[in-house]
This record gives sequence, C-alpha cells and structure tokens, in this order.
Amino acid sequence: MTKLPRFVLVAVAISLLQIAFIGWMVAGRAALLRDGTDVTLAVEPIDPRDLLRGDYVVLSYPISQLRGDLAPRGASGGDTIYVRVGPGENGTFQPVAARLGSPPEAALGDGEIDIRGTVRRSEFGSVHSNFGIERFYVPEGAGRGIEEDMRQDRFEVVLAVGKDGSAQIRSLLHEGRPVYSDPIF
Repeated sequence: MTKLPRFVLVAVAISLLQIAFIGWMVAGRAALLRDGTDVTLAVEPIDPRDLLRGDYVVLSYPISQLRGDLAPRGASGGDTIYVRVGPGENGTFQPVAARLGSPPEAALGDGEIDIRGTVRRSEFGSVHSNFGIERFYVPEGAGRGIEEDMRQDRFEVVLAVGKDGSAQIRSLLHEGRPVYSDPIF
C-alpha cells in the first residue's frame, strides 16, 4: 500500500470541514423555516442595485426604525436589540416594545413574539436596526417590477421566527397573495 502524502490528507480534511460548515448553515436556515413561528410584516420599499449579487429587493419594516417611546434609550451601532411585535391591522404585526441586549421584561402577550436584530445607528430619538431580513432574492428580471409595484400596492413578508428571535423570510406577499416563497432548501 502506498502512503498518501500528508498535504493530500490535509486538503481532504479542510475540504470536509468546509462542506460541513456550509451544510450546518443551510440546515440551520432550513430548521428555522420549518419550525419557526410565522409573523407577517408590512413592507416599505427601498431602491437597491447590486449587479454582482443577482436580482433582489431591499425591504424595510416598521420594526426597522423605532421612534419615540418605542426607541430604547442609549442604543449605539452594533448593540443587540429585541423588538416585540403583536398582531395589528390587516393581519400584519406591529412593534409594541423594544429592549437592548435581551427581550423586553414583560411577559409575551397573546400572539406576540420577539425578533432579534442589530442596531445600525441611533439619532434624534430614533433607533435604526437590521434584522437579517432586509433582502429578498427574486428571479432574474423581477426585482425592478416588484420595486415599482411596492410604491403603489400593499406588500408584506411572512417571516419564520425562531425561539431565539432570529428571523428568515418565508414568502413575499402582494395584496395578501404569495408572490414568491423561499424554499427550505
């Protein structure tokens, strides 16, 4: 039997680690989409363009910009924020409370759920945050049309929200009807 050179064994081991890491990321996302609690949020359009990453729409939500009493004091970029949402108008969820570092202290109300994000910036009594759900990839050529429709019609997303507050977009709705759904795999 011939002995394999050490560098071949190292290369195979590194390749297996990379495959395992990618598989772990995909499995985590799939588990969230399969087991997460569904939350519907209204969508506010933003104009994107990134020719290198494919067609997508950039989305903003009522939870992305908290103002007044909902905006936690002392927030700064990079802080973890939890926004509690509850059922509101037209079947969409609205922000009801927010807290930095951990979920709001009060017990969850009927139908409420906490979504975890990261503060982008805090200024003039408002807190701007990202939740990892700001981009939704669509079939090539569809992004521009969706952006134009968003300016006139009602769009929402259905999110899968895990127990830890992480969120993934399950589907994009136009006037309450699914337009695109993100497959589990």
